[in-house]
Amino acid sequence: MMNADGCVAPTLDEFRELARTHRVIPVVRTLIADGHTALGLYQALAGDRPGTFLLESANGDTWSRWSFIGVRSPAMLTERNGRAVWVGRAPAGLPAGQAPLAALRETLELLHSPRLPGLPPLTGGLVGYLGYDAVR
Repeated sequence: MMNADGCVAPTLDEFRELARTHRVIPVVRTLIADGHTALGLYQALAGDRPGTFLLESANGDTWSRWSFIGVRSPAMLTERNGRAVWVGRAPAGLPAGQAPLAALRETLELLHSPRLPGLPPLTGGLVGYLGYDAVR
């Protein structure tokens, strides 16, 4: 499903079909950026905005195929007084007010995106940090 430079995937018909069973659908526009590094692109896109990330994949000393950059996150799931709370504009119908790990589990189920051939292994979802103490 990877495309030539500038092409968008999936097609509109494929998107409509996927939308019947999924709330989140990856839409990808392929751009050739041979003259740029992941860090340079991240810095240009993220600026000083909060809630951004750069995930670099590596296998030992060898770089892997994908780098993941996230900016403009609409919402964040956090915990206050032992309860899950959304900060920002969370999509409608997401759990809140319950135990954080239960809310996280339910959110992952609700926002599960389909795996599409040729796309990176991470095409959407929750990215963040869950500390050891939180799961103990």
